Amino acid sequence: MNEPQVQPQPAPPSRSGSLGMISFVVALIGLILAAVAMYALPTAAAPPVTGFLVTRVGMFSAFAAIGVGLIAVVIAAVGVAVRLGRRWALIGLVVGVLACLIALGGMVVGYLRS
Repeated sequence: MNEPQVQPQPAPPSRSGSLGMISFVVALIGLILAAVAMYALPTAAAPPVTGFLVTRVGMFSAFAAIGVGLIAVVIAAVGVAVRLGRRWALIGLVVGVLACLIALGGMVVGYLRS
């Protein structure tokens, strides 16, 4: 008897988790910039270092931390949505939001103390 031969289906291509790792690294860079901003801005967390240049560096790094943090949040949201490195993307999402909040808090406290 002729039985139909079943063709084996090819395995689906493996999906890389690099998008989640990229979002985590970008968020980590934003967190480092937020730490620099907290050190350079006149806050309670920073030593009493004042000066025009130090304040400018603090404001620049705070704005950069917010921008980089938001970019990390967008990349992480895409990584979670398309399931490319979901675990790393979730960690990147949390760290990106944390970087934005730390930088924004540093800017507000620095503005109120100056």
